Order: sequence, then structure tokens, then C-alpha cells
Amino acid sequence: VNDNGTVSYTFTIRENAKFSNGRAVTANDMAYSLDRAADPRTRSSTAELYLGDIVGVMDMQRGRIINRVSPQQDKVTIDLTGVEVLDERTIRITTLANSVSPELFMMKLTYEVASVVDKVQTEGPGRWTDRPNSTGPWIMVKRDVAEIVMEPNPNYFGHKPEIKRLVFYISGGSTFLRYQNGEVHFTGVGVDDLDVLKDVRDPSSELSRQYFEMTEMTTSYIGFNTRTPPFDDPLVRQAFAMAVDKESIARDILQNLAIPAKGILPPGMPGYRPDYKGLEYNPAKARELLAQSSYGNNLPRIKITISGSGSAPSVVLQSIVQFWKSNLGVEVEIEQVDYATFLEQLKKGTFQMYSLGWVADYPDPDNYFMKFESWRSSANNEARYSNEEVDALIQEARIEMDPQKRLQLYRQIEDIVVSDAPWITLFHSKDSLLVKPFICGYYPTPMGISILSYVSFCDS
Repeated sequence: VNDNGTVSYTFTIRENAKFSNGRAVTANDMAYSLDRAADPRTRSSTAELYLGDIVGVMDMQRGRIINRVSPQQDKVTIDLTGVEVLDERTIRITTLANSVSPELFMMKLTYEVASVVDKVQTEGPGRWTDRPNSTGPWIMVKRDVAEIVMEPNPNYFGHKPEIKRLVFYISGGSTFLRYQNGEVHFTGVGVDDLDVLKDVRDPSSELSRQYFEMTEMTTSYIGFNTRTPPFDDPLVRQAFAMAVDKESIARDILQNLAIPAKGILPPGMPGYRPDYKGLEYNPAKARELLAQSSYGNNLPRIKITISGSGSAPSVVLQSIVQFWKSNLGVEVEIEQVDYATFLEQLKKGTFQMYSLGWVADYPDPDNYFMKFESWRSSANNEARYSNEEVDALIQEARIEMDPQKRLQLYRQIEDIVVSDAPWITLFHSKDSLLVKPFICGYYPTPMGISILSYVSFCDS
């Protein structure tokens, strides 16, 4: 801890840490990567979330510090004031005073935005993401519209993968048929595969022994633009939330491949409350709240904007829109736009409602509640939600060292946010997939990222 209250962390890079091309990873590589991530020209929406505690990051994000990228590929100019290269393998990172606890800061640094990249490649010609010079256990050897192919990184410092080749098919089609034919070894099982789903859930079925189902740390939601009529009135937001029967959608449409979300936090996340009630389904109360709102029954035209084109909106969304019509007498139009336009509308705030989801990036409640801080950019606080009490409580929890006190603070935050209803929390989804019985070492993870370095072929 420094005299001015800032906190400095010194990191030493492993001697055997190398890029996949064999070049040693240096402190300059790490410093360059942080500078690059914080540079607004990189257009990273997550740098604010996960690197924003580092001295200088928010100044660079807001244009007060300019990232001077050296034209010499082998030279690194560091402009973040909170990043210092001490020697070839040592880097010091300094965080703002009273900004984040050490444990939480370490969690934030596990996210990809803090990963090291190779300046020679990223500042060079071509699209470097097609063949990234990686430091992880895998290297990408092919990427096109049909598939992504990975092979073990021979220069990885850690456990070397036993599988010699991974192929991810991304071109669509029935993956279950390919699974049956032995063409693929993993396949997801969803509500479109209703007969398959019934089969894999039958304990007497052969497929049931190949089936994995795990609740993920995810929360899908419908967000409101809290600064745009009619959702600038919390009573209208509460009415829309209480008019949707999430239990029946989860049971009848999603076939219990999702859990109705009563609060913000998903199962498995510290602070999650399985008995939490939230804004319960109550059509009569919803109509009462709408009548009490500043708009009464004189609502303006309402649209919900979703990403997607060329296909019908999901059955889930159509059901939600029908609940609003049946229980509130409100017609809601579904507007589909391409993904780039969708993101632009979120950024500019030219929407009333939108549909999104959030998957935990690390197992701490802060990862969810940071999206409700009023000072966040619109890329992260899409709802434009603002509550001074919530801002203060989030910051208090962020630096609190006592785990139980932290959880109490986050539960207080959740109560306020759920009541204010900038989101209608919908569902916590489940990872549902089949894995061939001769695949060993695979375990689903609650944050949806498969760890395949320990997977191998086996006899049973």
C-alpha cells in the first residue's frame, strides 16, 4: 500500500512462459497488452469493467491519456501510469486508492481482456486473430465459416493436452445426427431436440450415461431504457416484470433447461438465494401498478429490440409478449436488427426495451452488480440505470474484506435493484450436452467455458 492510498502489485513472469512461436513472454509484452486493451481505439467494452481499477486506465478510456504506440514492432511505449516494467520478467501494476480488494482484483485479471498478446503480430499486417500467437495450451491452426481447428501448443508451460486435434463445427445443421454417426464426440441438446431430451433424461436409456446437465452462472433478462418513456417510471417496469409467468415458460417451453430467475445472481454464485422471491408473477398486481404509474393506460407505442435477422423471434420472447398483451392489455412490437445495429442502439440509447444475457466471468457478485453503476458507459450499463445508494453500496462491497459483510451488502444491492426493475430477470440456463463414453476427463463448468486440456480418449 502506497502513501497516497494506491496499491501496487508486483508480478514475475514464469521463466518458461513462451508464445506459441517459441518467443519468451516478457514484462514489455504484458505492459503493451494492458495499454492496448485500455486504448479506446481497441473498442473493448470490458477494459472499463476489469482493468478500470488500474491507475490511468479510465483516463485513457476517456481520452485524457493517449496511447502512443511505437511504430517499431520491437519497441514498447507504456502510457498507463499504473503500469511499470521493472525488468524483463517483472511488472508492477498499481490500482486506485479505495477501488478494489486484492482478491477481487486478482479475479478481474483472469478475464481475457488482461491476456497477453504479441505486439509484432497485432500491429503487423493481416488479421492476427486468424492465427493468434498464443500463450495458452492450444493454438488455432484453421478458422473459416465452417470450422475452427485447434492443436496443442508445444511451447505451453503447463499441462500439455493429450488430444492432438480439436475441431469445432460452426456451420450449423443437426449435430445430434453427426453425434449418432460418430462424426462428432460432443453435442448440445436443446428444446429443438425434444425427443432426444426425453431420451437422455430417461435413466434406462443408453444415452443417459453420456448426458451432462449443469446449471450455468448465467442470467438472461429483458432490459429497459430507464431514461425513455414509459420505462422511466419504475411502476411501469414493475408491472411488466410481474406480468410474465417465467415458471410456465421454463416448464412448458424450455423443458426445464432453465431455472426461472427471481433475482440478479445465478445459482452457484456467492450470495445467490434459492428462496428469494423477487417480483413474483401477479397479473392483478401488475395491472394495479400500471394504473398507478404516471402513464396510466396512456402508454406510448412500445418496441422491444433484439439481435437477429432472417428468422422468427424465439418462442420464449413471443410468449413474453403474449403475457404482456393478455395481462396488461399492452401490445409490444418486436424489432429485429443485425448485431452491429443492435450494439449501436444500445450504445446510443435509441431503444425502449432489449433482450440480453450475462454469463459470469468470475465467481463474485461484483461481476453482476457492476452493470448497474450509474457512471458506467452505455456499453455496460445498457439500461442507463442510476441509483446513488446502489453506487455507494457497490463500492463499499468492492473493498470490504470480510466475506460475510460483503455478501450482506450484495444482498442489499440485489433487493434495491430487483425492486427498481431496470431488468426483468428471466432465466438461469443449463448446459445440456452429450459426450461420447470413450471421452475421459471432461467436466462441464458453470461459467460455460469448457476446459479441454485434460480431455483424453479412454476405454470406458
